[in-house]
Amino acid sequence: MPTVRSLQFSMRTLVLALTLLGIVCGLFGRKWYLAYREKRASDNVQHLGAMLVANGDGSVLEVHLRGPEFDDDRMAELGPELAALSQLKVVSLVTVKVSDVGLRQLHGLDQLEQLYLADTQTSPAGIAELKRRLPNVEVKEEVPLIKASKLAARSIFKHAFVAALYLPGDRLIASDAVGQLQVWDGLDVAQPAIKKAHEKWAFALAAHPREAILASGGGDRAIRLWNAGTLEPIGQLTGHADDVHAVAFDATGDRLYSTGDDRTLRVWDVESRTELASVHAHDGSIPSLAVSTQCGIVATGSRDKTIGLWKLDSLEPVGRLAGHDDDIQQVAISPDGRRLASASYDRTIRIWDLASRTEVHVLARHTDRVFAVAFSPDGLSVVSAGGDGTLRLWDAHTGELKLFTESASYGQRNISSLVFAHDGASLVSTAAEGNLIVWNAKLQPLRVLWGQQHSGFDRLSAK
Repeated sequence: MPTVRSLQFSMRTLVLALTLLGIVCGLFGRKWYLAYREKRASDNVQHLGAMLVANGDGSVLEVHLRGPEFDDDRMAELGPELAALSQLKVVSLVTVKVSDVGLRQLHGLDQLEQLYLADTQTSPAGIAELKRRLPNVEVKEEVPLIKASKLAARSIFKHAFVAALYLPGDRLIASDAVGQLQVWDGLDVAQPAIKKAHEKWAFALAAHPREAILASGGGDRAIRLWNAGTLEPIGQLTGHADDVHAVAFDATGDRLYSTGDDRTLRVWDVESRTELASVHAHDGSIPSLAVSTQCGIVATGSRDKTIGLWKLDSLEPVGRLAGHDDDIQQVAISPDGRRLASASYDRTIRIWDLASRTEVHVLARHTDRVFAVAFSPDGLSVVSAGGDGTLRLWDAHTGELKLFTESASYGQRNISSLVFAHDGASLVSTAAEGNLIVWNAKLQPLRVLWGQQHSGFDRLSAK
């Protein structure tokens, strides 16, 4: 029979154990809640239209707000969410309608280290007030130079696809965010073959017009050449000082053009693997280029909001197209070389006449940033897509919206690239969600192909 002393000891032990258990549960509960709150804040900030830069564990380091939709009311919504991002170091406000009222939403961000302001409605007095509240914050009244590899359609997924190409024999190849090339030998193949191509992102793909040669550009500053049939390496081109974002062959395949974060346009001799010419093309990084032998022009689309036009042979400048209000993500030239289409973060696609260097149409039906644009092989249509989970097909001559599809319904919210089959009968879209969708000419889905990191495989029939 237990004594009073042993019962007292047992009670003290139980109380101590319960107290320790409560402390441990409280600590883990608090840690879990903070992680949950931070993840929720990150999702909410993205939902409100911000571009995020995160580290490897998903902690948000930078938040970039661009565009007139960011005003004082939007900042009032963002303020509490930004405060919950414990690792947030950098905020930029560029081309926004934010006044001193909206700027005060940043006063509680003690974790902030740098603030970029450019083309805002803030005053010197408002900036001075912020500096008094946050004396350790460095305020720079300029546009930050952000490497494109730090930005994605939304969150950067390790399984994100960036670009794709059709290959002979009903093959598809796509490049991804971890530097791989993934190849489907036929649309009924569930799992792709994998080839490690770059140390980091594999941003760009191009196919030689006559020979079985592929070119890829990546986040390791290199351009690599591959046997298109075996994916064995056959050459490398080096010279870029930063990430390579776009590569394209000319119609002969003798020359390859490239652009990237170092703001240069370069042309290479494919046979000798040597650089023929290089120009400093823009004041911002250059995510895209398009080559047209028909009009003898290379077009470059930049984050400085302009499109550069250059001679094919010498890279001499022949014009500059301005009109977009935000970063230009992609450019495409029509098959006849007469028109150019550009896709921008300002949510528009613009059609330009290359002979007169004038803007012909502004296509403004997207509700989020536009990342991809492509001409159909017959030049009659333009298809566009981006972060709003839709594909839109336009009449290239009239600018009329002809077809509209909710791509989000089929697993693609953030579309990164578009490419037509050579006969125009189908179209492939790649996305940050890690899949490819094959569409028919009426934007009806035929196949959903998932990458290596997924086991999903959907086969769809055209309606």
